[in-house]
Amino acid sequence: MKSWRRGIHPQPLCHYAKTKIKFVHYRKVLGVSRKKKSFDEAKELLEAKTSEEILNELSDVLELVESIATNNKLTIAEVKKQKLAKKEKRGGFKKKLFLEYVDGA
Repeated sequence: MKSWRRGIHPQPLCHYAKTKIKFVHYRKVLGVSRKKKSFDEAKELLEAKTSEEILNELSDVLELVESIATNNKLTIAEVKKQKLAKKEKRGGFKKKLFLEYVDGA
């Protein structure tokens, strides 16, 4: 099982292991796995039901966004600036519009 783990207290995993657990420093792992983890967290966010669960999953997603940005030598300020630029150009999600289909596409 390969997955991203938080750096504090990896011991709870030990009771699941039948042999050994090996942690590898993130710099040795491709950025692709970090992006894959963001999909996993997004799925957990979709499945969250309560406000507490949603808050918990949003914090995980935000931490991954920060990690991906840092790994790509980007700041959160740059990400927020890009978000605002896209919102000005293309609009935001406030109206909660969802495109179901495009006829003839």
